[in-house]
Amino acid sequence: MSDLTVESESPFRALSKTFVDAKEERKVELTVLERRPFRINGISGWKEEQIKAISLTTHPLAGMQIVEDTTEKQTLITVRTHREPLMKLTVETPSRNFSRRITVRVAAPKGPSTSGAKPATRLGGSEGKKEWLTIAEGMIENISFLEQKTEKVLIDFPERREDEFQIVIHNEDNPRLEITGVRAEGSTLRAVFLAQAGRTYHAFYGSDNAEAPKYDAGQVIANLLKNNQPMSVGLGKQTDNPDFFFKATPSKRGILDNWLFLGTAIGIMVIFLGWSLFRAGRRLESLPHE
Repeated sequence: MSDLTVESESPFRALSKTFVDAKEERKVELTVLERRPFRINGISGWKEEQIKAISLTTHPLAGMQIVEDTTEKQTLITVRTHREPLMKLTVETPSRNFSRRITVRVAAPKGPSTSGAKPATRLGGSEGKKEWLTIAEGMIENISFLEQKTEKVLIDFPERREDEFQIVIHNEDNPRLEITGVRAEGSTLRAVFLAQAGRTYHAFYGSDNAEAPKYDAGQVIANLLKNNQPMSVGLGKQTDNPDFFFKATPSKRGILDNWLFLGTAIGIMVIFLGWSLFRAGRRLESLPHE
């Protein structure tokens, strides 16, 4: 490979002119080609780390309701959950040879949304008074004909904790699908910590006002897990904490997100500003005119 070279045309030109009796007799323009020998200055490499797949768990539903909206030609499946961190919903149906557009929605918050979901829309039927936000769209299909077999009846979305999810199957002019159930899957959450022998540990959860603490344990444990495998243990029976007394004390963020509080504060500011302008106008009128 010693004969490999790179040639490039120089941006400069060599111009030569010949004059006879003050008149231009000849003009020559030369183009210069730069030849650079092929050379390797160094070799760099990188290692591609393998990312482990997220372990999913099937969570039981708290309830399910199916409504056929003949006006909009939709099947509305509302599933109630226990607020687990869900990432996938699978429609269980014995129907075959179909391909339908599907939408997953969650109940729209009362205040302004900052989650990046699509704007709220009102649905028909018995759910017409509730607003929903679209968080995922896709296709479900089950095709079985001769040697051709295709099955995709799930839709995934970024991890969310919601009381309700609504699956909208857009039937168009096709017959409705026979729905036998919905399977909800979410990530498996585990608490990893450094334990000492002979000690009993308790996990407290359920507080709406508690803020997440900031420790350096995450980085320490991450380094230790490179060469050590954590031990899996089960939780004991869940019991109520007798020392916990719930007190409805809204946080600062909750107060700022309260529309009643914001509306009252804006109203007071408008009244104060109007009164200040009125006082200023009266003072201007009392000044002597020049």
